[in-house]
Amino acid sequence: MLRGLTQVMFLDSAWAGAFFALALLTADWRYGACALGGAALGTGAARLLGAPMTGCGRAWRASTPA
Repeated sequence: MLRGLTQVMFLDSAWAGAFFALALLTADWRYGACALGGAALGTGAARLLGAPMTGCGRAWRASTPA
């Protein structure tokens, strides 16, 4: 779920997601709550629809020129 927060900034790391969530929660608890809620809803919808949980970041990196 935390990776979902960082995919907005094209990062694929749960640690970056935790830092991003902490920054939003520090700014205002409502921002953090909305971001975490949205990430949870997105993750839940992806799982419900059977989307693969890995490989999306690798596919994006492979399609970009070096």
